[in-house]
Parts: sequence; C-alpha cells; structure tokens
Amino acid sequence: MIYDYLVMNKITEELKDKVENSSITKVIQSEKLTVILTVKREGKSFDILFSVEPQNPRIYITSEKFTDLSPPHNFSLTLKKHILNGKILSLYIPPAERILKIDIKNRNEIGDIKGRSLIVEIMGRHSNIILIDGEDKKILGCIKHITSKVNRYREIIPNKIYIAPPYGEKKNPMNINEDNFLTLLMASRISNLEDILVKTFSGTGLIWAKEIIIRSGLKPEDKPELLTVRELKNLYRTWETSWKSAKASKGAILYKQSAEKLSCWKTPLVYPVELTLLKSLSFERITEINKALEWGYKIQKKEEILNIKKSNLLKDIKNYRKKLLQMKRNLEENLKNSEKAAEYKKKGKILLASMNVEIGEEKTLELVDIFTEEEKKVKIEINPSLSISENAQKYFKKYKKAMKIKESSLSQIEPLGKELEYLDNIILSLEICENASELEEIKEELIENQIIKKPSEKKKKKDFPSFITFTSPDGWEILVGKNNKQNDFLTTKIAKGNDIWLHAKGVPGSHVIIKNPENKEPGSIPYSTLLKASTLAARYSKGKNYSQIIVDYTQRKFVKKPKGAKPGMVIYHDEKSICLFLDEKGELRS
Repeated sequence: MIYDYLVMNKITEELKDKVENSSITKVIQSEKLTVILTVKREGKSFDILFSVEPQNPRIYITSEKFTDLSPPHNFSLTLKKHILNGKILSLYIPPAERILKIDIKNRNEIGDIKGRSLIVEIMGRHSNIILIDGEDKKILGCIKHITSKVNRYREIIPNKIYIAPPYGEKKNPMNINEDNFLTLLMASRISNLEDILVKTFSGTGLIWAKEIIIRSGLKPEDKPELLTVRELKNLYRTWETSWKSAKASKGAILYKQSAEKLSCWKTPLVYPVELTLLKSLSFERITEINKALEWGYKIQKKEEILNIKKSNLLKDIKNYRKKLLQMKRNLEENLKNSEKAAEYKKKGKILLASMNVEIGEEKTLELVDIFTEEEKKVKIEINPSLSISENAQKYFKKYKKAMKIKESSLSQIEPLGKELEYLDNIILSLEICENASELEEIKEELIENQIIKKPSEKKKKKDFPSFITFTSPDGWEILVGKNNKQNDFLTTKIAKGNDIWLHAKGVPGSHVIIKNPENKEPGSIPYSTLLKASTLAARYSKGKNYSQIIVDYTQRKFVKKPKGAKPGMVIYHDEKSICLFLDEKGELRS
C-alpha cells in the first residue's frame, strides 16, 4: 500500500468533515505502535486508527474492533490522562508534508481547560505519535522514544520541547513558477527526471513523480539536459495541472490487480486519482478514501499472514529436503566406495592361489596376478600376524560388506530421488499458492505424508480440493491444479478418459485438463485452445521463467498414477508435445 502525501491529505480532508468538534470517548493502544481513538459527534461514533509501524505507517477510520494491550503501555495511560473526554478542535497537515496535527482541548485534574496537540508523523521507519502541551510545546508522551544518542538535533522524549522535523531544502510543489521549476531541473546533479522530482520537491513520491512524467509524454528515465525547452515547459504545465486536479479530487481509485512494472507497491493500491501508468488495469471508484484504505489494508494483512505461514511451511519443507538430499549424497558416496568390491574379491582369490607363499614381517606381499595372461605381479596389503588363508577371508568379508552396501544404497537412492522430486512439486505449489484454503490443502498433504507433524487441534477437512478454471478463446473449459492434492483430484477424479491432460515436460508443475464433454477426437481440439492450455501448464510450472519450454499432452486415459505413488505423481504415454517460446512474464512471445 502507498501512503504518500496525496493519500494522507485526502484522509485528513475526510477526517476533518467527520471528527472536528467531536469528543474523544475511548483510547486504545492495540499494539506497540498502534493507537485507536474513538470519537463521537452528533450521536455518531468513529474509530480512528493511527499506526507508525515502520513498513506500514497509516491513518484512517476503521470499522474493525480492537482491544487494549494488557498491561496497558505508558503511552496509552498518558493519552487517557490528557485527552480522554477532550474535544477535537481542528486537524492540520502542512503543505506537501505527511505530518498530522490534531488540536484538542480538555480539562485537567483540577478542572482547568488545557490545550493539547496530538502529532502523527508519517515518515517510514522514523514515524512517531507524539502528544505535546498546546502552550509550551513540551512533550507529554510519545509512542517511540528518540534519545540524543539516536538524533542529537531532535530528541523525542517526555519533558523535552517538541521540534518539528526539518523540512530540508525540498521545495513546495504547489508553490513554484515555471522559471524556477526549469532552473531546478537543469541545475540538478541527479541524472533522471523521476529521481529529480522525488528528491527536489516535498510530498512527491515515486508513483506520483512517475505519473506526472508519463502524463507529459516523457519517460521517468529521461535526462533533463537531453530534452527540448518545449518538452520541459510541457512537463511544468502537466506538473501544475496534475497537482491542482489531485488536490480537487474526491474519493479514491482502488486497483485490485498487481502491476509488476511498479516495484514500489504491491496489490491492492488505493490512490486519490486515476493513474495513467496503470491504464491497462481495471479499477473501482470509491466515494471515500477511508473505506478504500480499510479494505486495502485488510487484504494486505491477510496476504502478510498468508506469506508468513507460507514462509514457515517452506522453511520446514526445505529443512526436510536438505536432510533427504544429504542422505542421497551419503548413499551415492557409499555406492562409489562399494565399487572396490570386485577388487576385494580379486585380492582374496589371488591370496588363496598363493597358499605356498611364506609371510614375513612385511605388511605387503607382491604376488602373481592369476587373472592376467602375462601373470603380472600385484601388491596386496596383509596383516603379517594372520595366515594367507585368514588374510584372504578378510578380503572376502570386505567384498561381501561392500556388496551389501551397494545393494542397500541402490535400493534407497531411487526412492529418495522421487521423494526429492515430490518435494520440488510441493515447493512450486507453495510459490503459486494464493489463499488460505490452498495453503491448508498443502499442509494436510504434508501431514499425511509425515513430512510435518500433525497439529494438536483437529481441523475440518474440505470435501474436495478446489482448482482454477479458465475458458479458452474457443469456449473450451480448462482446469488447472495448483498443488499436488488438486493435481491428484483433478486428474484421477474430475478428468474423464477423453479429456486432454497437459504438463510441462521434465519439471515440477500443475496438471492441466481441457474438458472434452462431447468426447471429440484429440485432433479436433482447436489449436488456440491447446495453445492456451499449454501456456497455463508452462506458467504454473518450475519452468515459468524459461525462454523455451516443452509441454506434453495426451488423453486422460493414457495417464496413470502408479500404486503407492505420492499425490500428483503420474506416468503417461501416447503423448504429443508443443514447444513454447515465453517472454520474461511467462506469456507467449509474440
């Protein structure tokens, strides 16, 4: 989520309409860096959330219910002492800054009216919530204490005088004329337009700078010195009109899709204005930016929780895989060492053929190699304290031991290889997992295969796994499994004999099914449908980033799951192949 000046300014405008002249009826500190104020005006109550989490600082009205920390933190007690039952007089945000000042009046313990200001600074990891005295600006409390060891210029601790953040040399973007704008651009030592706008003007984030540049017909990476005066003047006009239209805008634009071209944000995105650089994405207009932000943050929180669970599960799987891989390497090393078995047997036979040789104190005998026509001499290590026969038996024992190790290693290496391949499939399933139910399916499968331990609490199992459904350009239904359980169910339970089964060749990936309800011959399946299904098989596979990938396809009746095989593991025959050339996004190269 993006929370730049434009977003914060619109939030403040909506807050002003709802909470100015309201009373603070409740104060909750739900987390270490999150405070919720319940305010009431004309019989209506609102909960305002203030959070200064380093990765996610934000302010908005929330409908979610929160509880106070137990025991309560000092900052929560300070807020309750000074502003609970107080009246909010005004909200103010400086031009192009992400600092919200809320002026409050309240009575102290002896009944005197006192002014207080709650200041919320949204500045990434430096964000803070500070309560100060309205008259002498003395800090009464803060959610994060910043001592002189951290910042000598600006201490944020109780009883110190509050000093506003330094504004630096950045210019007000809404108070600059054309000549000054062009001068700043040309005088900058920064090489590209995007960075110049972000670093020269306050309140200008990456997305907004990029948006204005694209609106003007230029590129973010353009260098000012290579542009014409006409292009630079057009950029200024776009700059001026964009800021004015953004300030006058109402509500918000909600983008629910992801946009890979913008690395500075993740889906969903809420912004006060429609973005030209995202014109290819669908969006929804929301009447209030507060409502859009609350929806967006709920989705983001779900994604964060899902990603944490995925990460923990992935860690368990990779640790398990690491153990199996080491076991396989050890067995391969044993197999390599067992190659000496034939040599041990040969030496034992040579010793038995040399029974007439006397043993002295030497630990090595030079004997005739009876297995060569030239009867060459061969050196054999022995134990001088043992007879020739006893030394021969020692070599035969070594031979038998080496052969046992060889047989044991060979019997284990192949199953371990299949187990590792299965785990690679699981890892791919986790990478493309998009919701909690899919994650639960993967978890259940891992428990069933004793890769992870079963949790103590029983969880209700789904009747059957879900999968993704697509429609080809010709109207054919295409089904895609996203994990081994879905693949297994899709191929063995859902697909019929004449349906078309597809899979990326030689790499872990999803099972893809083209439904064929009319039992048409495989040759009558439209090529565009086959191409669509093949592209999906490639996209949902380990080879999605390959520039070239082969996808096998055959009728479902030629696909078989071997007895005792892991979920999703199948063998197939009578297949044909299609070779795909993909771009960096996993789409067909045009």
